[in-house]
Amino acid sequence: MKENLKTRTVSNLFWRFAERCGAQGVAFLVSIILARLLDPDAYGTVALLTVFTSILQVFVDSGLGNALIQKKDADQLDFSTVFLFNMGMCLVIYALLFALSPLIAAFYGNPQLTPLMRVLGLTIVISGLKNIQQAYVSKNLMFKKFFFSTLGGNHRSGGGRHYSGLPWVWRMGNRDPAGGKYGD
Repeated sequence: MKENLKTRTVSNLFWRFAERCGAQGVAFLVSIILARLLDPDAYGTVALLTVFTSILQVFVDSGLGNALIQKKDADQLDFSTVFLFNMGMCLVIYALLFALSPLIAAFYGNPQLTPLMRVLGLTIVISGLKNIQQAYVSKNLMFKKFFFSTLGGNHRSGGGRHYSGLPWVWRMGNRDPAGGKYGD
């Protein structure tokens, strides 16, 4: 039993490390390619919007997922409760961002930021969907599956942005729910 746990731990450590390296590598390559293709204004606009969503992401990642991982006897009721609370919190945060978007756009003197921020803000809600699943994966040491889903999601996300018919700035803000957001 002890040897089996040790083997599983080492194996999952490898897969988690590979997942993080792979996800960051794909995100880095896609960002370099898009930075090369975009004009500085479009790239800077998305960078500005990402600052706001990243700050709000701190409230979404409130530590409840980590509490589920550390709880010795976490059951389905615990996961469901945290999931529903997390989703409610994400919706409240998104509603605040949605309402404040025109004020933020006015502050920066760019009315185009309002719809962009409202769309990019949806990543907050999507992140709420994936946080508890990530906690479940971590608790049950299922990192090999997580590796393939994250890598595939980031690859699809980057390719989808490049080939979509959307204007450049909208492509940069489009993030794939399977891959999460860049920089995780």
